[in-house]
Amino acid sequence: MSVFDSLLNGLDDGTQRRTRELITESVTADREGVLAGLNPERRVDTGGRERRRRSAGTSDSE
Repeated sequence: MSVFDSLLNGLDDGTQRRTRELITESVTADREGVLAGLNPERRVDTGGRERRRRSAGTSDSE
């Protein structure tokens, strides 16, 4: 089962169909925007924090 299918698991047929339509519309809009030179619009708050940086000599296991 794909990740996409697992997200739809348990939803009724109408909700699955509408969810697929919304995802398709969003992906299509993002692709058209990229072709027009725009960055894809993100509808989530990614916050203002910067990514944690590793200092020199730090292993990946930390």
